[in-house]
Amino acid sequence: MNISLDSNSQRFSLLVLALAIAILFSYEGMKLALASHRIVSADFPKIKSAVALEPGNAEYWDLMGRFVEFQLDEPNLGDAVTSFAAATKISPRTARYWMDLAVAQEAVGQVDAARESFNRALTVYPASAQVHWEYGNFLLRQGQIEEALQQIRGAVASNSELTYIAITRVWRATSDPSLVLDRKSA
Repeated sequence: MNISLDSNSQRFSLLVLALAIAILFSYEGMKLALASHRIVSADFPKIKSAVALEPGNAEYWDLMGRFVEFQLDEPNLGDAVTSFAAATKISPRTARYWMDLAVAQEAVGQVDAARESFNRALTVYPASAQVHWEYGNFLLRQGQIEEALQQIRGAVASNSELTYIAITRVWRATSDPSLVLDRKSA
């Protein structure tokens, strides 16, 4: 393909356009690099600035939520819920974000919202042993033994390595570890 430019003004316009595109790509690249450097920091203001640089990045919101949730000196579960909720809005088809949101919601006493978030995680990834496992443990903590057993059985069916820990967990909750393997009530 051969493009002929008839005048100097057309050449100059093309050069300006090419420079503008190069500057835009350079700016975006530098912004991405800076954000990816800051998000792995142990300094909250840097993490927050990474999220501000890339507000459409669900992973950054999730990482910020985890950071504030697991702060030893000042955990802020309300901010964690907000961050995890932002991650689920940006990427609603990622089960991990829904589970992180559910755990934080349970921690702040939003049990019904946590149940809904776990259900969303199951909808997104119904074959996940991790989703079934975490939801089952949530249900055990809520005293909903039958529903919990169904979820834990689903986790064990997807990942047999969970069998031992499932038996010990169910034993503590029910004093009957055989319920993990009992398929009649599943």
